[in-house]
Amino acid sequence: MYRDVDAFVLTGMMHSVKPSWLDMSLASTYPAFLDSKFASAGLDSGYLTTVPGTRGSLFYYTPNADPSVTALDEDLKDTISLPEIQEGTPLFSSPPPQTAPSRAITVRTLLGAGRP
Repeated sequence: MYRDVDAFVLTGMMHSVKPSWLDMSLASTYPAFLDSKFASAGLDSGYLTTVPGTRGSLFYYTPNADPSVTALDEDLKDTISLPEIQEGTPLFSSPPPQTAPSRAITVRTLLGAGRP
């Protein structure tokens, strides 16, 4: 917008997300206090995390994913708040990829993403 950057790094997402992935990701979350990793953190029910064992199919192409990497991802997972999900979810489906703000980026760009 302000043309004041030399380069741009985008990680973890593409221009758009398949609706089926979004549905699957929402179905794979539950209150973080139910997870043994966060049980003693004193979090209320507005904090969510992924159900154990679901991160592999959500974030990796499992036929060639290293099981130790997906296990580490599970160990390092964190929480997300319900307001983050409520406000962020519409950003995955709009604007259409053809009009996404990322189309206006004109500097060198590094895109780091996993399975499309």
